Amino acid sequence: MDKQRTNPGWEERAERLCDPANFVVEVTNLPLKGLTPAEQYRLCKKLRLVEQFTVRLAANMLKGVIKYPSDEMTVEEWEAAEEDDTVDSINYRLLAADARQRGNQPPTFSHTHVHSDRECSPRYHAFWG
Repeated sequence: MDKQRTNPGWEERAERLCDPANFVVEVTNLPLKGLTPAEQYRLCKKLRLVEQFTVRLAANMLKGVIKYPSDEMTVEEWEAAEEDDTVDSINYRLLAADARQRGNQPPTFSHTHVHSDRECSPRYHAFWG
């Protein structure tokens, strides 16, 4: 999505309004013949997870309504936005895995902490020393 086409002041409004507590979502199943009480219980627990996730989706949808003046984009624009968000999500996962591996300690800024000098390209060392 074109970052220059955002509504002015959207950040403050989103901070105030896009709270998942502002949404109520209920997901339930119709009676299903052949489902045991234990299976029904397990299904209900899983549907609570769907509710929690859907509440977050609703809050994020509201953020988009506040941030952008329109939802009118081409398929290509939506796919480009999705691709960008997917890359961001993968980056977050990688950074979280790195933090977990470090025991949640802040990273050191020595490249040798991450890998050996042997793995660095000559161009890396020419630039960073």
